Amino acid sequence: MKRMFISDLHIGYHLSNYKKALPVMEVENPNEIYLVGDILDLWRDSYYNIKKNYADFFNWIKYVSKNKKIYWILGNHDLMVPKREDTYSNIIFTTAIDIILNDGRRLRIRHGHEYDGFVTRFYPLTVACTWIQESIYRWLHKDCEQKFSLSSKKQGWFYRHAIKKVRKIACELNKDSDIFIMGHTHFPEDTIVKGIRYINTGDWLDDRSYIIEKDGKFSLLNKGEKHGY
Repeated sequence: MKRMFISDLHIGYHLSNYKKALPVMEVENPNEIYLVGDILDLWRDSYYNIKKNYADFFNWIKYVSKNKKIYWILGNHDLMVPKREDTYSNIIFTTAIDIILNDGRRLRIRHGHEYDGFVTRFYPLTVACTWIQESIYRWLHKDCEQKFSLSSKKQGWFYRHAIKKVRKIACELNKDSDIFIMGHTHFPEDTIVKGIRYINTGDWLDDRSYIIEKDGKFSLLNKGEKHGY
């Protein structure tokens, strides 16, 4: 059994590298694919605009889901995906999954925004800020990619402090699991927190990272530039 976990493609966002993610999933050829949230970015554009402008993804997922099990763990950016569409007829939508591995370990998968206090407390504000950011980009349109990328922010103290806080809360609230996988933070890492193996899928804006589990062994892989995390 081979499982692949990937998140935060943010399709609909101009910095998304989803086109590079699709062939990676085909090459890895897992038995099961777990989309760990924020696959679409419905904070930045409407669902129907995204479906029209990124038809290759929708054609791909409809085709692949006929032959593979696909689980879509919903995130804060794609929570409102219209799940009853024919495109998703073979996809299982959920907010959390628990798996008992062959050796008895409990694996839990969630997107992770549930552990981000700023998002949960100020949800309308975060949506508004994201929309304003995208509107500014479209207005300026050029020579401003770096201003909107998280690459530089990831090296800052504030961002790393926020990541550490989210990781701590996530592990505290999932202490009944042995392995906890999430996305959301855009910060790929594989570490032990109070006896729990915490693995973050990262993202496909900067890191292009994902997780492979095969026969109980987990690997965090990176197909983008290495940032020294």
